[in-house]
Amino acid sequence: MLKLMPNLVSSIELLVRRISTNNSLLTTHFKIKRGFTLIELLVVIAIIGILATFVVAAFGGAQQRGRDARRKSDLDAVKKAMELAKSDCINASYYPAVGTGTLLIQFPNNFYLSGNGLEPHLRTLDYIKNQISDPLNTGANRYGSKTFNSNASGVCADLSGGTTTPGSNEFFVYAILENTSDPSATESKNRCLAINGVSLVISAGAYFVCSD
Repeated sequence: MLKLMPNLVSSIELLVRRISTNNSLLTTHFKIKRGFTLIELLVVIAIIGILATFVVAAFGGAQQRGRDARRKSDLDAVKKAMELAKSDCINASYYPAVGTGTLLIQFPNNFYLSGNGLEPHLRTLDYIKNQISDPLNTGANRYGSKTFNSNASGVCADLSGGTTTPGSNEFFVYAILENTSDPSATESKNRCLAINGVSLVISAGAYFVCSD
C-alpha cells in the first residue's frame, strides 16, 4: 500500500493539473464568446443616440436654409414681375394695385386670393410663369403683399386685356424665414420701412422685398 502512495499522489496531481487546465481553457473560451456587457451596450447606444442627434440637427438646419433661400428667390422674382408690370402701365409710372387691404390679417390673402391676389394677377398676365408659394405654405409660413390703389385708377393691365387696374406708387411683399435670427430679415425691413404697412408686420424673421 505504501508503495502505491507515490503513484496515487502523482495521479491525483496529474488529475488536478488537467482540471485546472480545462477550467482555464473554459474560462478563456467564455471570455472570447461572452460578447458585450450591459454597461458596454448602454454606452454604445448612448453614443449612437448623440451622433444621431447631431446628424438630424444638421440635416434639419440644411433643409431650413434651403427653404429660406427659396423664399428670398421667390420674392425677388415677384419684384422683377412687378417691375415688368409697371413697364406696361400708363407712362410706366405705377405698379398694379391688386389685393389691396388695410389690416395685417389680410396681407397673406392679398398675395394668394383667387382673382384678386397679387400672385394670381401676375401669373395670369404672364409676368411670372409658375405659381409662387411658400415652401411650407401653412400657418405663418405664407407670403404676404400690400399695394395701394389711391394713386391712380385705370392705369395698369387687367385680366381681360384692358387697363382698368388701379396703379400704386409702392408695394411690398414679405415672407417669414425659419431662421428668425437671419440678419437679412432686419436689413430688409429697415430698407422697406418707409413703405406704409411694413411696420405692421411684426413676426420674427419677416423678410421684405419692396419698391425702390
